[in-house]
Amino acid sequence: MPDFHYLTPAWNPSSRTPEMPSSQAHNTPARSKEPETLHPLLDQRLLDIKIKILVTSGQHQGKEMVVSVVEVDGALSIRFTHYKTSGFLSPDQIAPKRPNPTRDNGLLVVIEGDHLGQYVRRIHHRYVDGQPIIILAVVNRTEDGHETLSGDQLELSPDVLCVAHETKEEKAQNNGLMTDLRKNASKIRAK
Repeated sequence: MPDFHYLTPAWNPSSRTPEMPSSQAHNTPARSKEPETLHPLLDQRLLDIKIKILVTSGQHQGKEMVVSVVEVDGALSIRFTHYKTSGFLSPDQIAPKRPNPTRDNGLLVVIEGDHLGQYVRRIHHRYVDGQPIIILAVVNRTEDGHETLSGDQLELSPDVLCVAHETKEEKAQNNGLMTDLRKNASKIRAK
């Protein structure tokens, strides 16, 4: 019987599975054991959007962090950068930072439903059956953080929104964007 050699890059059944060095294991993205679609942040439409989350367990428990959804080896992961350190958080360790429906006027992103991935800003709020609903303006955002109003408005629960990250420069740059919409909403509400 001829001596059989594995000359192709296919798997060799007699070979051992290599173990990952522990130094590499800590830099590997942590993935949920559940299917990715079960966590609201693991969606292609949220790729590279910087959002704020609350860490619910693990080494960073109790901290608020800015994260991005990134694709690593074909799978979606949640990456944080803290100073010069970058790492990954498991989806079961985090919760989206929800906006305060009566006060948060900063940049928000829709994380569930038909408008997932759209940037929005709060105009006003109202209550339906005792539950807050946020009246929002959809904004178009460029890479440098400049925003324009799309002309569309939404009314959504704070449960489908997450606070997005914006720098001080971006906040200053877009400071007057919502002024007229908020004034008009206040006038209508006062009537």
